[in-house]
Amino acid sequence: MPSNLKRPFDHQPLHCSAEHHLWHHGAALAIYSKAGALTVPKKEGEPRKHFYCTQPTLAKFLGGHTNTAHNAMNFLRKNGWLVPAGQEDHYNWVNHADWARAHEGKCIERKIVPAEAA
Repeated sequence: MPSNLKRPFDHQPLHCSAEHHLWHHGAALAIYSKAGALTVPKKEGEPRKHFYCTQPTLAKFLGGHTNTAHNAMNFLRKNGWLVPAGQEDHYNWVNHADWARAHEGKCIERKIVPAEAA
């Protein structure tokens, strides 16, 4: 039966994102998200800052074990989400678009409509 009701908002399809790739790795997703937030430039046009945080500090912040932070950081480095920046424990945060270019074929290619995902 067709509905004559209008949607209260414009529909936005779900597109591939870092969350799609990292959601099975909760601690890695949390660290990646925090690293992204901490490295945003203060002024438009400035380069993104390096992410720097020790694994014990990350573990304390996230309320987890140091081994969990260590494993999550290893996962992010190994999979190209955080790239060493030259100094120990300094990393460049890689956005999804740049990551996708370097990892062709890893992203979902269809647009998932939230109503279809259920």
